[in-house]
Amino acid sequence: INAEYMGIKEFKLDTKAAHKRKVVLDPKQPIPVAMGNMDRGRYPLWQYINCGANSFHVNVPIMPDVIGALLRAPLAGVKAYLRSMDDEELLRNFYEDGIVDSCFNAKWKALEEFNRQLDSRGSIRQVLEEIQAANQSRFLALYDDDDETHSKEIEATFELSAGKLARDIKGKVRAITKEDVIKWVNNPNEEI
Repeated sequence: INAEYMGIKEFKLDTKAAHKRKVVLDPKQPIPVAMGNMDRGRYPLWQYINCGANSFHVNVPIMPDVIGALLRAPLAGVKAYLRSMDDEELLRNFYEDGIVDSCFNAKWKALEEFNRQLDSRGSIRQVLEEIQAANQSRFLALYDDDDETHSKEIEATFELSAGKLARDIKGKVRAITKEDVIKWVNNPNEEI
């Protein structure tokens, strides 16, 4: 490798400093191609080719991701594992949604989202979401001719939730009320 590629001219380095810093500016050097999930973090610059899309990526971690990955992910991972280890389906979801196919920067976010989903299990909001998901065909028919106050959706959801118990925002397990259904229909993201 000649002096130009080592950055001796570019960065005004002597040969010893260039070797120590491992500076190599070789325009003939190929850009590493990511072949899978394990390749993405190995190189500062890499190319990803998928489904006809050719993209180039630079690994530049930002501090919130570094802190999340190094400090928050281990705790979130242990917490999620301990909460799901006795339930085969939850454990499978832990590995699928929290561990597998998450890059270094996103792993902690995936684990915290998994824990958030575990926190919402049995909540009024989750029960109402499951009711609508299980009865999609009924609700799809309502949406076309429902009024602005969503009265048909509210009535159908309340009818299907009759007698169901769920945990409210304070942690108390109680029957789902019509007021709960109205709040949820008007704002599905609101914790009830």
